[in-house]
Amino acid sequence: MNVKVVIMNDNAKFEQILVKMEKLEEMLKKLTAKKDILKSGDLMDNTDMCLLLGITKRTLQRYRQKGLVPYYMMSGKPYYKPEEVNESFKRIIKDRKTVFNPKRT
Repeated sequence: MNVKVVIMNDNAKFEQILVKMEKLEEMLKKLTAKKDILKSGDLMDNTDMCLLLGITKRTLQRYRQKGLVPYYMMSGKPYYKPEEVNESFKRIIKDRKTVFNPKRT
């Protein structure tokens, strides 16, 4: 096995290499996270989620924009985990109940 030792005399080039390696590391982390999400096998696309919730695609998009619904972007398409969406809606409903029905003391 041949091992080559590279001596870096140019700090700027070394810094560029480090930056590129950090970017690669971030990309690998994102890919690994997506792989873990896909392993769960229970992701739903826009159409499925709209049918489940009984809402339009535009309403679902609005929920995403407002941060009400957690989602994962893969290949430019949003996907949802039903259990995460369910928890989000439970939290929203709970928050609304406390706003609209404050306990009087």
